[in-house]
Formats: sequence, C-alpha cells, structure tokens
Amino acid sequence: MGMRATVVLGFVLVWSGTIASAAAAEPQQARTMDQVIDRVITNENRLDQQIRQYSPITVQVNEPIGGDWEMLNASYKYTKTSAWAAQFNVPIDKNGTSVLRYRIRAHW
Repeated sequence: MGMRATVVLGFVLVWSGTIASAAAAEPQQARTMDQVIDRVITNENRLDQQIRQYSPITVQVNEPIGGDWEMLNASYKYTKTSAWAAQFNVPIDKNGTSVLRYRIRAHW
C-alpha cells in the first residue's frame, strides 16, 4: 500500500518594481560579504529607480508547483499552465508595490 502525504504550502512574492538583471551588474570582484551585499543593494536601488519611469506594468509570475495540487486561495487570478505550474499576471502601479500571495494543497 502506498503512502500519500498532504502538504499545505503558502507562498508570498513581494514585488517592488525591481528587476534583477545580470547585464546591469557591474563586473567587479567583491572581496568581502559586506561588499557583495552593498553591491547588490546598490544595483537593486538603481534598477528600482529605472523601472519607476515606466507606466504601470504587469509582471508575469510562473510558479512551478510539484505534486498533484489545488489552489486554495490567491490574491490574483491564476491560470494552471500545466500539471506542475501556475501563472499569475500581477499588475504594478507606477511607483507602486504589489504582493502576490497564494496557498496550495499538494499531494505526493
């Protein structure tokens, strides 16, 4: 007889208009963890300022989800793009912040 586990997972995605881009990062070799953290924060702030010049945007979030799952609740409408994935289109106002929250029940 097989074993079936039920797990309830909660995920939160916070989007503040920041897009990570490897091309935007300056090619520097950090020597300490503090330097790495400072560079990441500087790049994030620079990208955040760049994205704010655009009109409201929609971020397409593709979430891989394992097992046999069902969406219990979500802060935005979703589409089940495959047996193992959900897609959300999250609108972000100019100079705004959006929070995507969803909760699933997965069976393995």
